[in-house]
Amino acid sequence: YDFITYYISTALQTAKIELTLIFVHVYTYWCGPCTWMDKNVYTNDTVGEFYNRNFICVKINAEEEAVMWFTRKHEVRSYPTFLFIDHNEEIKRKSTGKREIKEFIQLGDDALNPGEYLSSLTERYEAGERDTKLLMKYIKVLREAGLPYKDILNEFFETQKDWSSKESWKVINKYVHDYDSEYFLFLRENR
Repeated sequence: YDFITYYISTALQTAKIELTLIFVHVYTYWCGPCTWMDKNVYTNDTVGEFYNRNFICVKINAEEEAVMWFTRKHEVRSYPTFLFIDHNEEIKRKSTGKREIKEFIQLGDDALNPGEYLSSLTERYEAGERDTKLLMKYIKVLREAGLPYKDILNEFFETQKDWSSKESWKVINKYVHDYDSEYFLFLRENR
C-alpha cells in the first residue's frame, strides 16, 4: 500500500464525508503545458482560493507506477488532464490542456454545476433532447474530455436551418478541424 494510493483513497473518503468533488490534476515532469500551469495559474491567489474552497485538490504524476491504475481507469491520454470526480470516482467533468486563469476558474465553476456534467448531458442527449444549446454544450464537454464528438457535431448541423447563424459559426470556428468537411467548405464559400 503506497503513499499515492493512500493519498487518493483519503481524498475519496474526505469527499464522501464533505459531499464535495475532488479535482485531480494529472501531469508529467516533461509536459510543457503542465509546467506553464504551475508557474502561471496555480500561483494565482484567486485560483487557489476558488479551487481550495470548492474542491479537494489532488495532483498526481502520471508516470509514477503507483498511479497508473488510476490514469488507465480514467483514460488519461494527454497532459495536463483535469478530472473532477466524486467519492465513487465517477467523472463529473474532464478536460485537457493548459488554461488561462479566467478559463481555469470557469472550468471549475462548470464542474460545480450538475447540469454541466458529462453524465447529465449524455443522459439528456440519449433521452432525445436535441436543442441547439444542449448540442453545443455536449460537443464542448466531449471535446474537452478528449472523447469523440463528430457524430454530435453532424447532428448539430442537421438541426440548424441556417449554417450562417451565430451558433453555427461558433461551432465551426471551435470544433470543425477537417478542412474538407461540408461545414468548413460552407464557411469558405460564404465568407
